[in-house]
Amino acid sequence: MYAEKPQKDIYSFIGKVTNHAASADSLEEPLGVENTIWANTVVASGTALGLVIYSGPECRAIMNNSAPRSKVCLIGPQLLVEKWYQCLVYLFPQRYLRRSACSTWS
Repeated sequence: MYAEKPQKDIYSFIGKVTNHAASADSLEEPLGVENTIWANTVVASGTALGLVIYSGPECRAIMNNSAPRSKVCLIGPQLLVEKWYQCLVYLFPQRYLRRSACSTWS
């Protein structure tokens, strides 16, 4: 059995199977994409004989998945700016006025 190293391209595959028990000479059969069965495949009729070549992180389905991007809504940054604006305009002046008023009354 020969199979190429794992790669992201799911549309090509190069491999070969050598059958030493077929006759005195060894019989080599090429393997390609048409010989693959993907994960969660259901055989509708008959039987299928298979050999798992790559699994886990080397699996092409896993290799083709990229990390999800962080999703931020469009209104999020605008709300952050408005929150800081409210703090600067409303809360800080009130604290300053409250302190100055307390110092004048005492």
